[in-house]
Amino acid sequence: MKKSVIIALAAAGVAVLFLSQTVVKYHFIGNRCVNLDKHIEAYPYADADIPDDFTDYTIHGISLKAPDCLVPKIPEGRTADDAVRYFSDDTEKCDLQIFVCPEKKKPEYPTWKAIGEDGFFKSGFVRKGVEKMGYSIPDNHYELMYLLGTFDKNDCNKLSVSEVSAFSKLAVYKEIMTPAIIGIDDSDDALETPLKVEPHSYFYENDKVKMYIDQYASKGGRYSLAVECCDVNDLNSFTELVVMSAEPETAQKIAKTVCCTDS
Repeated sequence: MKKSVIIALAAAGVAVLFLSQTVVKYHFIGNRCVNLDKHIEAYPYADADIPDDFTDYTIHGISLKAPDCLVPKIPEGRTADDAVRYFSDDTEKCDLQIFVCPEKKKPEYPTWKAIGEDGFFKSGFVRKGVEKMGYSIPDNHYELMYLLGTFDKNDCNKLSVSEVSAFSKLAVYKEIMTPAIIGIDDSDDALETPLKVEPHSYFYENDKVKMYIDQYASKGGRYSLAVECCDVNDLNSFTELVVMSAEPETAQKIAKTVCCTDS
C-alpha cells in the first residue's frame, strides 16, 4: 500500500475518532444538565390593559401601579430603609401582597465579570461556536442570562468542535446560574383553596427596564411573580420584588408596570 494512502487512512481515522468524541461530549453534557430544556419566554401578559383604579406606588427605587387597597407594613425590628411589604387592607377587594427588596443586587458567583470580561467569552474559539449557533455575544449580566435562558441544544451542530465546546460551557453555566426564586412566606395567611400554578420563566423589556419574571405558587397558595428588574442604563445589577395575589390577572398586570425610578 502506498505511503500516501496509509497517511490518508490514518488521518481519516483520527478525524472520525475526534468527531466521535465531540458527539459523545455533546450527549454527555445534554444528559447531565437537568435545566437544559427549560427556556424563558416573552412575557405573555405584556399587552394587558391596566385598570383605571390602579394607583402609583414607589418604594426602594421601584415604581409600579397596583390596586388602591395596599398599605405598607414594615417588618418588626426593621425600618423603612429595609425590605418593605405591602398588604391589602381590604382582602375582599384585593387579596394582594407585594414585597420589595431594599437595594439593588449584583449577580452572585459566577459573576458576569468572571465569565464575560475575564474568561469564557474571551476565547475566540468559544465566541466562534456561540456565533455559529446563531447567538450574539452578551455584553452584560442581563444579556448573559438571556442567552443562557434561550439557547437551544438543537441549534448546536454535534460535529462542530467549536459549537460543542461553546454549548458544553453554556449548558454548565446555565445549571450554575439558574436564578433561585425568592421565597416569601405567606403560609400563615394561606388561601383555603390553593391555586394550581404551572412554573414558568419570562422576560419583559421596554425602553426603560428589562426584567426576568418567574411564575409560581406561594407557600400560601397564591399566584406569585418573582421579578428581577434591571434599569436599561445598568444591566449588571437588579432590584428584586415579589407580587402575590389570589387573582392571577391582578399580579400579571402589576408586573408589567414595574419600572426603576432612575430610568
